[in-house]
Amino acid sequence: MDRSTADAYLRRIGAPRPERPDAEALRTLQERHLCAVPFENIDIRMGRPAELGDEVVEKITARRRGASCIELASSFAELLGALGYESVTLLGGRIFHGGRFMDPVVHFALKVDAPEPWLVDIGFLRGSRHPLRFDVREPQRDQEGEFLLLDTEDGGIELRRDGVPQYRLYPTPLSFADFPPTWWAWTLPELPLSHLMVCSVLDATGRTTMVDQRRLLRVEQGRTSERLLEQPDEVLRVYREVFGIELDRLPEPAPGPEQDDPEVLDAYRSWFRARYGEDAAFSGGLWTR
Repeated sequence: MDRSTADAYLRRIGAPRPERPDAEALRTLQERHLCAVPFENIDIRMGRPAELGDEVVEKITARRRGASCIELASSFAELLGALGYESVTLLGGRIFHGGRFMDPVVHFALKVDAPEPWLVDIGFLRGSRHPLRFDVREPQRDQEGEFLLLDTEDGGIELRRDGVPQYRLYPTPLSFADFPPTWWAWTLPELPLSHLMVCSVLDATGRTTMVDQRRLLRVEQGRTSERLLEQPDEVLRVYREVFGIELDRLPEPAPGPEQDDPEVLDAYRSWFRARYGEDAAFSGGLWTR
């Protein structure tokens, strides 16, 4: 990422250019990003492949869109690299859903050294507002709650929020450049976001989330309110005024998957094994299906 693109990105999230790549600047950058760039899965629900690298940077800065977790991690990693953060590592994780950790890796976050190791996650709706110390195993207070990182028996690192498991990361470094163009995980019927169209953004006092262009949820000071959106022009106004996304018409999502696609699943297995090896792909929790 060149300097002009980085400056455009910083303008997009309303953040000044840091004087140095340290923890204080990282704290500011994460919060500004969370409050300016929504998590949204519009393109994925419409059957379009995830965009990574330069493509997702353009999507966020020029088209002023949000993105999915892997897209957000990719774009933020590009920005951090351009700002002088030399050690930015992509990690994959298993989400806690339905009372258990889902088998496959479907969430992505960053480990950033500044110079201490920090967990940086701008694509998780129940995550922290600020980076968490990756090497600390004591509770860490954040405006969004109390967070705790724990080492697990299978070699992972579990994130809990207010005592509730959120996801489990694994230490095998991943590479954005090697990801398949269509992320297989979004074809999983058990993944809620493979069926729901979601747009969500943080602000100074809470979080606003729109689900299926119908329900508008507001979480603030531990309380949740909800209202129904009845008309298309009302939904478009919410996209524009709440999430900063300009659309000419409402997106029409494709049907959610009813069962795993075996061809997609096998292709992903083959790709992961070829790139990361048998041990990395099938042990330590990175692939347990």
